[in-house]
Amino acid sequence: TPVLGDSGLFVAGRDQSIWAFRLADGRQMWRTRFQQPLTDDPKLIENTLYQAVPNEGFAALNATSGQILWQNPEVAGGTVLTRHRNDLIVWDKDDGPDSYGSTFSRVDATTGDVLGMARTEWIAEAATTSMESGDIYGLSRGGRIIKLVP
Repeated sequence: TPVLGDSGLFVAGRDQSIWAFRLADGRQMWRTRFQQPLTDDPKLIENTLYQAVPNEGFAALNATSGQILWQNPEVAGGTVLTRHRNDLIVWDKDDGPDSYGSTFSRVDATTGDVLGMARTEWIAEAATTSMESGDIYGLSRGGRIIKLVP
């Protein structure tokens, strides 16, 4: 799913690239390639694009230039649920064939350093009310909902 920002439209593709297109005329602004096909959607917060890269970790890119600001192999995948102060809450769903659980990581948005991790065996889906200091909700396979506080 593409993400729309003030200056462009950003798309992660199975061609191992994130593409940025100008809104004014649809022309390509930049393209950044990785080693693996990208299967998760990018997330945009202000002028930073966040992307999970299989087998490479989690990356932050400058949305104007496409330059990789940082990449952290410790955060294996996932998606940014919300930003709390200057920390990202990243959710990595364990979706293997026999999986049952997921990992939440608190990541410094400026450096990419992992500030903490929490593993849960029962949260099958996660969502937030807002990309900025949003409430986080977890849903179990049995249909239970829990509110998580960063």
